[in-house]
Amino acid sequence: MNNLVDYIRSDCSIVLPNGKMIHPHEIQTYKNFYKREIYTKLNGNTVGKVVLIWSNNLDVILPAIKAIWELGAAISVHDFSLNVVAHPLFANFYKHIDVIIGPPLPDSVLLDLPRIYALETKMSYPEYADGQPAQEIFQLDSTLYPDVTYQLNDTVSGDTVCCITHSSGTTGEPKIIKTTHNTAIDLVQENIKLFEFCSTDRVLHHKTLHHGSLFLNYAIPAFVTTNQHYWTVQKSRRYCCIYGKMFKFVPYRKNI
Repeated sequence: MNNLVDYIRSDCSIVLPNGKMIHPHEIQTYKNFYKREIYTKLNGNTVGKVVLIWSNNLDVILPAIKAIWELGAAISVHDFSLNVVAHPLFANFYKHIDVIIGPPLPDSVLLDLPRIYALETKMSYPEYADGQPAQEIFQLDSTLYPDVTYQLNDTVSGDTVCCITHSSGTTGEPKIIKTTHNTAIDLVQENIKLFEFCSTDRVLHHKTLHHGSLFLNYAIPAFVTTNQHYWTVQKSRRYCCIYGKMFKFVPYRKNI
């Protein structure tokens, strides 16, 4: 197996902060949704492309990374911030990204990139963070998103890039760092041995895509070895500061 996605357990489940569980067949449905969206947005030219997952929600991240890798695309591993994106010094920081998975964005942010909405599954983050009563969330119909084998524009091999991140910038301007599937597989397998990951682990996730080292050294080894995953968030106000102004975050809901 030369694609890192083939090592991720197919029976992974996720317990959300509100206690609700996302089961393996539901993760599969959401993976198929993101896979169809990515393939469509990129007109079938997915191999070698780069996808940014602008979400910390584990029920977005797990199905999305599986979809991305199955299509031969790479993940942009980055602690994404609107303040950084808007800063002129970072104008060239995101040129390697081809498509975004995330919440609705201000029209002035990376507006030239195709966008895919990150779907809520069984929890609305803004309402949970504010301690508000939960609203009903639209559920994907699994029959509308079956498993599909897509015709790829190139061959996916161990030398295909699976994730991209930036260097720290402590010795100069941050540089793009590319990691292939072969390198990532070796790293994941060695870290499973080093940190003694095992099938009985109960893994708590907080910022899965914070940085390249956290993603490949901990998150992926966990997805490879155990099916028990929990996601936690810090409760906070549902307001964020963008360009010096306060904006209220409104969850995106759509019948798809």
